[in-house]
This record gives sequence, C-alpha cells and structure tokens, in this order.
Amino acid sequence: MLARAVLAIVLVTAAAAHAQPGQDRSPVDRIADAAGAVDDKDWERVIVLVGDIPNDAAVTPADHAEAHRLLGIAEFYRQRYDSAEAHFHAYLRIELDGHLDIGLFAPDVVTFFDNVKAKHAAELRALRPRTRRWAVLNLVPPAGQFQNRQRAKGWVLGGLGATLLATNITTYVMLDRWCSDLDRTCEDGSRSRADSARRMKTINSITGAALVGLYVYGVIDGFRHYRRARATVTVTPVSMGARGGGIGIAGTF
Repeated sequence: MLARAVLAIVLVTAAAAHAQPGQDRSPVDRIADAAGAVDDKDWERVIVLVGDIPNDAAVTPADHAEAHRLLGIAEFYRQRYDSAEAHFHAYLRIELDGHLDIGLFAPDVVTFFDNVKAKHAAELRALRPRTRRWAVLNLVPPAGQFQNRQRAKGWVLGGLGATLLATNITTYVMLDRWCSDLDRTCEDGSRSRADSARRMKTINSITGAALVGLYVYGVIDGFRHYRRARATVTVTPVSMGARGGGIGIAGTF
C-alpha cells in the first residue's frame, strides 16, 4: 500500500514537471536557460521557459524586456511574424535603445527587428524623456552650443571669446591709464607712450571687432542648430523579405 502511494506521488510530480519544466525556478534562471535555448535554436523550449514572464507583474521591467526579446526571436523562427513583431515592439517600449547585434544573430532576424524599430520609431521617440530647451540660451554663446550638444564647438567658442575679451579689457585699461582725456596725450611720467598707445589701440580695436563677430557667429550658429534639432525627419527603408516592404518615415517638429 505504501509502495503504491509513493509511486503515485512520483508519477504526479513527473507529470507536473513534464507539463511545465522549470516553471518553479526564478525568472532570471529561466531567462538564462532561454538564452541558451536560443543559441541551440530550440524555439519551443524558449516559449515554454519564458512564455509567461511578460504577464508576471512581479518580474522587473528589465526581465520583462529580455523575455520579450527572446520570445520575439523564437516567434520569428517559428514564422509567427505578427507575434514576433508584438514581442519586439514590447521590448523596445522598455529598452528604447534596444538592438540585436548582427555579430550574434543571423541577418534575417536582425533585419526584421530593425524594421519593427523603424515602423514604431515615432512612438518610441515620443516615449523618451524630453530635455527642456531654451531658445534664449542661443543669445549667450557658448551656452547655445552646449545646449545643442556641440560641446567641442562650445569649448572653442568659449575659450576664444574669453581670450578676446580679456585682451580687449586689458588694452582698454592700459590706454586709460596712459592717456589723458583732457589733452589726448599718452605719457608715463616724462616718457612718451604714444607709440605703445597706438599699438594698444589697434589691438583693442581688432579684439573688439573680433569679439563682436564671434558673438554674432555664436548666436546664428546656436539658433541654426536649435531649429535643426527641433525639426528632424528620418526615412528608413523597410524590407520584410517575402512579407513585402515599404518606407518608414518618422520625425519631430
């Protein structure tokens, strides 16, 4: 009698394990096993291992994303393209910069994934956190350049502008000390500073004009790239192989 009971327990346990292999393991372990199954091209096993993870509210977003990615690959090779697209789309909604590495996956599934990404580009772009931008910063170079993510240009403009400004102020101060506003003479005690004053005045005028030109350039450049960043259009060819193709267009205005 005891032997029959033990045998029944063993059979029930084996049947449960056969029905849902690995379901009692953690999502992280099952995702790791599913990744191995993808490498082995065992698509059915991928579905069994992680098929329920996208609907598990207790799983982290990162694990949700990875499960969708693996399921998308498996469904693509099972030729269930609508399901594959849905999983890749869900993956990209979590991992906005997600991608399939062409060095790790076959070109056909990478192309399919890229087409899904292009198809939903506008939606995915809208999900990105928006950075606050101010047009008025373009009136204060190089603040506009830094806002427009042109850091190298910003540092060049800032450094050059600071040098010109420092030179202009220095020459002005020296001229003010040397030269009298009353009789327009430039002397230091009994020594004439006329020649030096003329050179200083030339340098002061050149640096002043250069500073104005640099400022005007910085403002124009800032507004030009500010508008370009606000109005962009991306045109991506979409090829679905035997399933057809088209053009994916996305933009922000």
